[in-house]
Amino acid sequence: MRSAKKAVLALVSLALVTLASVTVMPFGVAQYVSSVSGEITFDTVWTEANSPYTLTGNMLVHSGVTLTIEQGVTVNLNKYYIWVNGTLRVIGSSYRKMTINAVNDGYIELKSSSTDWNEETQDGCIIENAVLNCAIKTSDSSPKINANFIKGRIEVTGGAPVISNNSIAGDGTTFNFYDGIKLDGNCAAYVTDNTISHTWSGVRIAGQGTAIIGRNRLTKNLNGIQVTSTATPVISHNTIAENSWGIYMTYFSPDMYFSWNNIQNNTVYNISLENSQLFEDIDVYSNWWGTTDTSAINQTIFDHKNDFNIGTVNFVPFLTEPDSEAPSWNPSPSDSPSPTATATSQPTNPPLTQTPTPTNSALPTATPPTTSATPNPTLTTPPPASPISSMPVVPEQSREPVANPALAPATIAALVVAGVAIALAALVLVKLTKRNNRKETKM
Repeated sequence: MRSAKKAVLALVSLALVTLASVTVMPFGVAQYVSSVSGEITFDTVWTEANSPYTLTGNMLVHSGVTLTIEQGVTVNLNKYYIWVNGTLRVIGSSYRKMTINAVNDGYIELKSSSTDWNEETQDGCIIENAVLNCAIKTSDSSPKINANFIKGRIEVTGGAPVISNNSIAGDGTTFNFYDGIKLDGNCAAYVTDNTISHTWSGVRIAGQGTAIIGRNRLTKNLNGIQVTSTATPVISHNTIAENSWGIYMTYFSPDMYFSWNNIQNNTVYNISLENSQLFEDIDVYSNWWGTTDTSAINQTIFDHKNDFNIGTVNFVPFLTEPDSEAPSWNPSPSDSPSPTATATSQPTNPPLTQTPTPTNSALPTATPPTTSATPNPTLTTPPPASPISSMPVVPEQSREPVANPALAPATIAALVVAGVAIALAALVLVKLTKRNNRKETKM
């Protein structure tokens, strides 16, 4: 009799302990680590229930295969990489994001055979609404990278990716030794509506091609934009402020389009030509420099007047007020304002210091991707209309969040154990009761 009672107490205790563990176990979060490596040869979903996923080796997503990473999942790349020859789908929401971490330069690379993003069909490679503590690389591919918080970098080699609405930052105190976004190869990327700070160069143009760089806020970097090639990008409607160098050029093409930007309060120079081989002049008409004082603007530019081996930066005509399509910006309290002067007579429409404007011959011709989320910009219209003025803003969140996930396997197992223990305890109690009733009847 006593042994039976002890058995009942033991089963009840087991049930109570198990239930107590369930109450402190967060629903939907697994209590173990999923170790992954190797090749993915069939469609695979990484679920929150089995999160976190920790790489113990490099991984490859085969062509024709889709890897989907669900909302709430954490991926630890460690020092390894994921190469994507097929499709990668990472779609979070504003309040349920994925987190991808890396150490020792782990990264994700979307290779040339990966599936380009198609906004119309909503198919292809996409990374949206995620926290990316790693590098994202694209190689002759055209994914969509949208609305992410990135404490890492994006490296583009060729292709026509859409990179929009991202926040890219260093550690907040010093410059990273990496660029926020690096454009290399024959690149036709759409880099729009991003906020980039505390990097080596907010955007570095290192290859060829006709990238579109518009409506970005580039502040507190070593260089706002660095140009180290003869590419012909369109750079328009950006705010470039509080960097050491606003625009730093070691090479450039005179055919690049650089107008309708707000360039001001950069501590060393707003624009600097830093190569004695840059003999050609460059036109950067129709920009706002923080002042209407021509002499003050000229002092913020390093060009032929500083070094006779380099060309001249032609900045007149310039805007007499900030470009309204560029991102807003408030100077830090420690920054002194740009010098100002009393203007004599200024035309009101357009707000230029003089009437001449760049001609069509100064504008590059870009061929945007057919699968892009943004329409083809009109690149043959000279200022006062910027070539990307008609580009719609890519929405930051365009999808509804998914429903809450099912209980994690560990939680389900705990509930099953508790249920079995309670059932066994009840069974033992029933048998004890029957035995006692028989004894009382005999007496």
